[in-house]
Amino acid sequence: MSGQQHAPVALYCWYIHQIINVELSLLLSNIIVSYYQTKSAMKPKLAIPPIRRQTPTGASWAKSDKEKPDLFGENLATVFTPHSDDPDPEINRLLASIPNTTHNLNILTLHEIQKGITTLNNKKTPGPDLVTPKMLKELPRKGLIACYTYLMEYSEHNTGPKYLKLPK
Repeated sequence: MSGQQHAPVALYCWYIHQIINVELSLLLSNIIVSYYQTKSAMKPKLAIPPIRRQTPTGASWAKSDKEKPDLFGENLATVFTPHSDDPDPEINRLLASIPNTTHNLNILTLHEIQKGITTLNNKKTPGPDLVTPKMLKELPRKGLIACYTYLMEYSEHNTGPKYLKLPK
């Protein structure tokens, strides 16, 4: 009999232990939740100020969350208007004031081209024409003259090879 009497006591103790564990875990979870709730409640709220609306009659304020984006959209609509196809009269006036010079100007000399080629960095990669700086530095005088005439032709007629006219 004594063995049967200890079994209900042990079962009772185990049951009480389980209840205490559940109660403690609930209590701890409530404490943790309330801690984070009070922590966030103690933080100062970020105040979003109203936006001033400029009207012809005076200034008013956009205070609500609905009024602010509407005001911002109105502002963007007035600031970013589509471009007009009409030329600007001031730009036309400035372009008209530039003298029209059609005579040949020697912009470059052969010596300036040679000096520019010698300053090129050998480690640079070639462009779309696959000409390296080393190749340009080793050009004979005939090649320099060909470069000079090509550059003069380009400066006079503003034309060049199609492979150099890459899209931007």
